[in-house]
Amino acid sequence: MLKNWLKIYWYQTMKHKMYFLLTVIGLAIGIAAVVLSSLYYLEESSYDQWNPNKEKVFVVASQLDKDNIWTKLPYPFKEKLMESSSIDDVLFLNDYYESGHFVIDGKIKAYNHLVEVESNFFDFFPYKVIKGDKQKPFTGPNTAVLRDKMATYLFGNIDPIGKVIEYDQKEYVVSGIYSLEEKRSSFQANILVNSQDDKLKENTNWGSYNATAWVKLKDASKKHEIEQFIQKLMIDNLYRKLAKGEGVTLEKYMANEKLETYSLHPLEGQRMLKNKMHNGTAERTANVQLLYIMLGLSTLILILSVLNYINMVTSQMIVRSKEIGTRKVVGASKQSLWLQSIVETSLTVVISFALAMVIIEFALPSVKVYLQTSIVFNLFHLLPYLVVLYVILVLMVGTIPALFMMSFKTLEVLKGKIDNTKKGLRLKRGMLVIQFVVACFFITGAIIVQKQLDYMLNKDLGFRGEQVMAVNYNGSIPWEQKRETYPSVKEDLLQIRGVLGVTTSSVIWGSGGSSSRLYYNQQSVQVQNGAMDYNFLEMMQIKLKEGRMLSSVYASDSISNVLVNEAVITELGMDNPIGKTIDWNEEKFTIVDVVENYHMYGLKTAYIPTIFMYYETIPWAGNTINFVLLKLDMKDVDYTMREVEKVWKKRGITNTSIDYEFVDSVFEKTFQSTKKERNVFLILNGIVIFIALFGLYSLASFTINNRLKEVAIHKVLGADSRDLIVNLSLQYILLALVGFVISVFPSYYLLNEWLKEYAFRIEIGLFPFVLCFGVILLLTTLIVWIKAWSASRLNILRYIKYE
Repeated sequence: MLKNWLKIYWYQTMKHKMYFLLTVIGLAIGIAAVVLSSLYYLEESSYDQWNPNKEKVFVVASQLDKDNIWTKLPYPFKEKLMESSSIDDVLFLNDYYESGHFVIDGKIKAYNHLVEVESNFFDFFPYKVIKGDKQKPFTGPNTAVLRDKMATYLFGNIDPIGKVIEYDQKEYVVSGIYSLEEKRSSFQANILVNSQDDKLKENTNWGSYNATAWVKLKDASKKHEIEQFIQKLMIDNLYRKLAKGEGVTLEKYMANEKLETYSLHPLEGQRMLKNKMHNGTAERTANVQLLYIMLGLSTLILILSVLNYINMVTSQMIVRSKEIGTRKVVGASKQSLWLQSIVETSLTVVISFALAMVIIEFALPSVKVYLQTSIVFNLFHLLPYLVVLYVILVLMVGTIPALFMMSFKTLEVLKGKIDNTKKGLRLKRGMLVIQFVVACFFITGAIIVQKQLDYMLNKDLGFRGEQVMAVNYNGSIPWEQKRETYPSVKEDLLQIRGVLGVTTSSVIWGSGGSSSRLYYNQQSVQVQNGAMDYNFLEMMQIKLKEGRMLSSVYASDSISNVLVNEAVITELGMDNPIGKTIDWNEEKFTIVDVVENYHMYGLKTAYIPTIFMYYETIPWAGNTINFVLLKLDMKDVDYTMREVEKVWKKRGITNTSIDYEFVDSVFEKTFQSTKKERNVFLILNGIVIFIALFGLYSLASFTINNRLKEVAIHKVLGADSRDLIVNLSLQYILLALVGFVISVFPSYYLLNEWLKEYAFRIEIGLFPFVLCFGVILLLTTLIVWIKAWSASRLNILRYIKYE
């Protein structure tokens, strides 16, 4: 019996070679898409899953207001938090990577992924220590622990224990080596320095949010109690003091103050957080939206491929109806028919899986580069998942057509009337409509995503940065000397041919800065602190509402005068703000003008309330400048930047090459996630349209081929070819229309949810849907008319000579 089934399978495959090949390719693409997106998901969700502390370690998020959430706490919190019986330990660290250069044995060695931590870091993140004290890798103050790969890079085959590296004007002794063992961690650090130990001792200010705080709880269920405990500590140690200083009761002070709230977020979920502001890791969050888009769309592709296959198998069974009817007459049971369908399906799916594995091997390198991930395709590890997917596909694709055929009476099958029964028509049309729905969703989605990207690329950003170069001002220069060194750096830069202007600001595009609370008339708002040079706004072509720029002409502009942007005015509800006095960090300033809002962090983020002051006004604010901005003549940029590098070395800012990038390029990086989502939509859209149109062509071919005798009779009776083409095509055009109508609501809803991620976005109008309908109608008409026209040119005698 099995031998006969295999012969029948081979015969049908050879008879319909092209259909079989395209079906296998479609199914293989669907399988490959699901496997690749699943690999990406498994890779991203694996972060920190190895960590035994993943459920007990939490990062503390401080919510200052509805728009500002920091995963930071003031240093004095540590001592107070350790008094809680529910807290096992507290860790302060910087949740970002530092990079720079070491000088080792007279050679300059670049480093990256350096993190400043406390000495108890390994109690929270127990990496494998391969050299040094395995329990306490940090053996004392000013020590460093290196990752094995970085140790080899810096010191070669020499034992690095006891060697000295200099970072941030301090020397650190290497006391240990650790390995991540290819594990995914929220801190993929190459170098750990315990600088936080000293900073904890030196800083006792309860109002300064210094570093990211992690707490290890003895019982994770006490999370809510700890959140309330942290808020109580802030009230008792800061608000009570501030209220006393103003001579009011605590209750009255807090009535006029926006009280911070605190929340704890577990380590195990940090990578997959949707709200990125709750993330306190150096690796940040995954592009969760892109991840789920890929999973959802790849699943849709597989479903489309399966429906296409079911349609094909069902259509072939209709052609094979007499064979099946004869087998039923001679005693074939329903179980036998089902088993035959399962065997045939199993063989096709096996071939599709084999082709899918080939596609994955060829596509994986490009996918890894595109997604900037290190996913690995290990067939052995994925085998259980692939087996489950294989079984599901075989049962689904093999059972549905078999049940469809078994539902008909033997006489109907022998007469070949299945194609004209309501059951047969409903099944085929229903699956074809689903294919049209999916295809329309992809087409509409691709149009809307492209429109949003075009809107972002063409929107007036409120500044001009095409010829402005941002040069990194960090390096060997001490933090406290940045402000003092800048004037001499500026003077040297203006002497260079090709430099048309020089300015600086602590607020730079795509890069965060410090922020403080600003008060006015019992209202407050958290603002970005924009310490800047006088010509910053003018060089960047940022407009003012009225009034004037800050200027060296007025002595008060470097002492007590400031600018604020429109977002500040809106938040505080100020009328006629020019000349009004505001409180900022216990300083009183006068507003001399309002800066028009401009985009700083991309279009997903609303306008950021910002205060602008001269960089000498508040010394510590002036020391937060991280970039020097150069207006360039574009004739010989390479020469200009070589000369700029000489200035950096002359002034002791760096002894290596400088980092620089055009401001518009820096800002464009904020569009990268949207571009990736657009590209994913476009790639998958092409695959979906291919599969849907192939399914349409295959089904139309089988259906029209089964009606060739009918067409021949119509032609004998004088039917015109045009009428025949319209008659054969009309049903498919109607099905495309039905599919389009059904797709409108889910397309609008899901894509509107995607657009909610953007503070500045397009509105979904009629155009995307009209264009989608036009595209799907055109493609459907083209495919079906080709087949219908071919049918209208048939040889009449071939089909009616026996009638």
